[in-house]
Amino acid sequence: MFFKQNLNSKTFFRIFEKMIDNCQSCMYNKNIFKRIFNFENLDRLYKKERIYIMNKNKGKILTIAMVIVMLCVSIIYPSALTTSTGTEITSCESADEGRLLINWTKVSVDGYELMLAQNDRFTRNAQTLTYSGDKQKASLSKLDKNIIYYMKIRTFNVENGQKVYSAWSSVKSERVHAHDYRRTMTTRTTCTQAGVYTYVCNTCGKYYKESVPAATSHSYKWINNGNDTMSYKCQVCGDVKETKNCNYVKTATVKATCTSTGYTQYECSDCGATKKETINKSNHTYNVTKDTSTEKTYTCTVCGDTYTEKKNDQNTESNGNGNKNESDNKNENKTDESVSKVDKEYTIDLGNGKTTTVTGHYDEEMANEIFTQLNDYRESKGLAALKKGSTALQNAANIRATEITYYFDHYRPNGERALISFTGSTGCCAENIAKYQKTATEVMKDWKNSSGHNANMISKYPTSISISVFAKYNGTLNGKRVYSYYFVQFFGW
Repeated sequence: MFFKQNLNSKTFFRIFEKMIDNCQSCMYNKNIFKRIFNFENLDRLYKKERIYIMNKNKGKILTIAMVIVMLCVSIIYPSALTTSTGTEITSCESADEGRLLINWTKVSVDGYELMLAQNDRFTRNAQTLTYSGDKQKASLSKLDKNIIYYMKIRTFNVENGQKVYSAWSSVKSERVHAHDYRRTMTTRTTCTQAGVYTYVCNTCGKYYKESVPAATSHSYKWINNGNDTMSYKCQVCGDVKETKNCNYVKTATVKATCTSTGYTQYECSDCGATKKETINKSNHTYNVTKDTSTEKTYTCTVCGDTYTEKKNDQNTESNGNGNKNESDNKNENKTDESVSKVDKEYTIDLGNGKTTTVTGHYDEEMANEIFTQLNDYRESKGLAALKKGSTALQNAANIRATEITYYFDHYRPNGERALISFTGSTGCCAENIAKYQKTATEVMKDWKNSSGHNANMISKYPTSISISVFAKYNGTLNGKRVYSYYFVQFFGW
């Protein structure tokens, strides 16, 4: 039996809402239906269509009602579309200069929209990039180096010709890489073989190599070694053909007086090195300027210094040349007894035609003590004693001792690596350096306590060693000359 009744708006909406909840495949959002089809609209729809509900055909009629309402929604509110599924950036890195690699979670959408900027408010140099739905990463290049970039992403679907976006993802940031290359000569240039410079990025480790052409022939020149010796050295490959003492020729003399020291200047006729030899102050030249019955007054004809002696005083009797006796003579030439070596000025090569100097002397006595302690140490370890190195090896050690006063490193002040620089001419195979210790025992103790230095000292491979100790002059304190000590051990095959 059929019967009909009016379906009020509230009842109709509850029935329709239940239908939407149960229809999992429906692409429309029930909240949009609530907003568009309020009770007043549903009442109008009910009156217009005159829907009747019969007990045994409720399912069919409700299905018809659902179709009618959905058609109305598509006409009245065509943008009532499903919100697109969001995504997140999973990683972002700058593995190469000026590049960014961005990955995100792949979802089932029509596309992705990536926003990039140089601040977290996305107002500075912002750009928006669009990618298709089958993408899940982006590789960006030609970005500003060493700048932090901020990024976020969202998805979109295209429905009825319009893009429906998801919410933006969380913001990620990454600094764009900029290479910091450091140069090292990995293959030294010779006059017959090309060299190689290797440039390695200090940040990411990326590297490239650069070839250095070989010279066509040796270019020998006499180079001062800083210890009154010179080497006939190739300016291209560093090959040393000969080493000998400098040929010094006197070029100037300044005489000493009773008030100031003098000097004699020499210049090597081959390498051009110069040196000065100090002339100590001379004695005063006294003449009698006053003679009375009780005393004599003497005045220096050079500086005007005077002294008076009483007559008949044997302890102050003047000798025949007008100078005072030793028992009463003024000590004009007193020097620091602790200084057993004469300080000299040594030249340090800084490369590119530049040089500097250091003043001091070599302490051979302390160097010999280090040599003795080293061989005693080796013998205690069951190793053979080392013999003293060749003249070339000793000259190289002396050069290094002055160089580390300027730049304390296994690289020389001119940029060359010490072992590579000297290995062709000396056969050196290892180097130990130290500074500021005051005795041979102290520096040996410090070397023993350092694993790397100790390994060199007890290695079974070297057969010889040259040791140099340079005392750098730092000035005077309480009338005494002050020095700091620099130590070099050059091991040879």
